Amino acid sequence: MIKAVGLYNNFQIPACSKKAELKKDKRAQIGSLSSFDNFSSLAFLGNKQTSRVEVLNLIQNEEPFSEAGYKGTVYKLENKNGLFAVKIARTPEFSFSKEAEVLKKVPNGLGESQRFVDYFKDPKTGRDILVSTFAKGKKGVLTADDDFKRFFENLLLLDREGIYHGDLNMENCLFNNGDINLIDFGEGSFFNLGDSYDEMYPDFMLKSNACNLEQNGIPDCIKKWDDMGLNLKETFKKYLRAKGEFYSKHSTLLGENAPREALLFEQNLARVLSNPSDDVIQNELRRIDLLYTFEHSDTAVNYKRIPEMGIRNWNLTIEKANTMLDKINETLKKPLSEDERTYFEFQKQTANKLHETYKNWGNSTIEWMKDSMKKDYSELSPHEKDFRENAGKVMELPPDLYGMVVNQ
Repeated sequence: MIKAVGLYNNFQIPACSKKAELKKDKRAQIGSLSSFDNFSSLAFLGNKQTSRVEVLNLIQNEEPFSEAGYKGTVYKLENKNGLFAVKIARTPEFSFSKEAEVLKKVPNGLGESQRFVDYFKDPKTGRDILVSTFAKGKKGVLTADDDFKRFFENLLLLDREGIYHGDLNMENCLFNNGDINLIDFGEGSFFNLGDSYDEMYPDFMLKSNACNLEQNGIPDCIKKWDDMGLNLKETFKKYLRAKGEFYSKHSTLLGENAPREALLFEQNLARVLSNPSDDVIQNELRRIDLLYTFEHSDTAVNYKRIPEMGIRNWNLTIEKANTMLDKINETLKKPLSEDERTYFEFQKQTANKLHETYKNWGNSTIEWMKDSMKKDYSELSPHEKDFRENAGKVMELPPDLYGMVVNQ
């Protein structure tokens, strides 16, 4: 059994004076943008009179539609050609080139999901500007069998096209007349069907949008189900059954050329999740809770929520990986069906790999924090500045998703 609890307990972040917060002006970004009479056309709109400069001029006096993004601010543009989203980079260092390429390949089967319109760099400020369709719908949460079925059909389409969304949480899903439209492909990338993850999972777990949903979207769902007063276990079982159907189709999509162990894993998962036992349900919950705890710790480093207590969250991640492995070993001593035994053998490898991955990432994170504290403020990267300025803040513990469901 692997033990690493308390791995980072001896590291203390030194106190530092916080720099004055930068003043925010909602129109600061667009106030200095270019304004030319003739600045290329948006051919996608089918109207030569709609130009890039018109796009910029139309949003000059608009309030931002969303300022939530770390890389940019989004404006809602409406003209006779329809509704569009205009995303402007916060600084010239942020690029939307990858996002633009991903949006170009969003398949038609995804309803009215966000799609590419135009991408260009403002010649005056050097900031990237991405224009896309404005997806219809309202934010919601997956709760019903049909919700999960439709959503996994969307994920299968993305996998077939080799598009990895990268941020499948409920904030990026819009419910509209039976469709679930996807937005915000800013973390998107391309992959080949049959690719494995580079470092996070064992090789038999192939890259798919279902894994991305599990790491981002399902923890989001569980918290919302609790707020809605739903039966968490029964709703979670709906998710698991839909996930099983997804892997049944996904294994067929992979075909005979896929690695044999990967096919066995997906086919086994499809059978076990069609009617999951309590042991399987609890293991699935433990893994999702573990993934969420890691995400909570890692995101804190990459954005503005890194405090002294961040070390505590890395310890908690390692502890939960140990617990998952312990419980799997206990379950393997029970009488199990052949399918369940195969399932837990696969899960044991997964728990070992996640423990190793998180331990390595945790060590590198601590080294990054210590190195950043040694630098002069003028030498810091944007993320290091965020860390330095927020190092004294208190971070809340991530919710215990496993306990929420099992103890309801």
